[in-house]
Amino acid sequence: MAIVGDSVGTRHIAKAFGFMCLFISGGLLCGPAISGTLYDLVSYSATWASAFAVLVLGVGLQSLVVERSSIQETSGAEALSANNQLQNSQNSAVTSPLLPSTSSTDYTLYQSFPKQVEEPPTTNVYAMMLYNTRVSTALVADVLFAMTIASFDTTIPLHIQKVFAWKSLQAGFLFLLLQLPSLILVVPAGWLKDKIGMRMPVTVGFLFLAPSLWLLGLPGEDGFEWANHGQAGQIIYVFALLGIGVWRTLLLGFGGVEVMQGATDLAVKYPKVLGENGVYSRAFSLSNISWKLGMFIGPLVSGSLTDAVGYYYMNVFFGMPSLLVHSPVN
Repeated sequence: MAIVGDSVGTRHIAKAFGFMCLFISGGLLCGPAISGTLYDLVSYSATWASAFAVLVLGVGLQSLVVERSSIQETSGAEALSANNQLQNSQNSAVTSPLLPSTSSTDYTLYQSFPKQVEEPPTTNVYAMMLYNTRVSTALVADVLFAMTIASFDTTIPLHIQKVFAWKSLQAGFLFLLLQLPSLILVVPAGWLKDKIGMRMPVTVGFLFLAPSLWLLGLPGEDGFEWANHGQAGQIIYVFALLGIGVWRTLLLGFGGVEVMQGATDLAVKYPKVLGENGVYSRAFSLSNISWKLGMFIGPLVSGSLTDAVGYYYMNVFFGMPSLLVHSPVN
């Protein structure tokens, strides 16, 4: 994430982070479905062989990544050499002054004062980031969003098998439906967030995510006979997943973008404390921790709630925080 943030800059950061989070969450969502499909159609050993092949491919792709710092060092050395050559040629061309020298020279003395640098409240970068209300709010919202995404892997396959008698192959198609809107809308959604800011798209995404989660819990729940008549439940479930896929596109990458903005503000405000190499790597570690924390807690909470109160109330529980979360962008 730090390499991406340092490479694209702030102008295209929302689109870049949207793409990155799309592929990350896509792998997390589609991985169990694809492995289940391979297990049904091929064999157990072939399923794990495919996972090993993906790891080898990831190592190869990571080795091809070129950091921006190495490119800047090379180009900077070339520019410095060219500048020195230009200065030498100019100095050799000037052999005499244009104006005659005078015996007396008037000097005007000015008293300079050292620039006052604001001292940070602490030298701990992580504490400085968490003191920022905008960053801390985005991290909390990112944890809630990750918990919701992670709950799908735990609950969807079991629920559709219980209510619709669908198996792993149908679960794989449902996860693909969840990803499809993001594949289509990630570019225009990223452009929109770069154009008008994060506040409105993220707020809309969270507000509409809540009713979509409520609709997702209706099929199979007693007391909603209209949602369980004939194939109505299956239709509601499919369209609810498509809706979640659309609203998820507006939320992809917002935590990383807010952390990057906070890191940029700190780098400008306290340059001596953060050092010459900036703060992006340390700042993005907070975003990674919050996302991984949500992915870790999500399956535990969703599985426990489903066993305790049922699938419907589990979705209501995850939908309620979405109504209370507002974008931290000012």
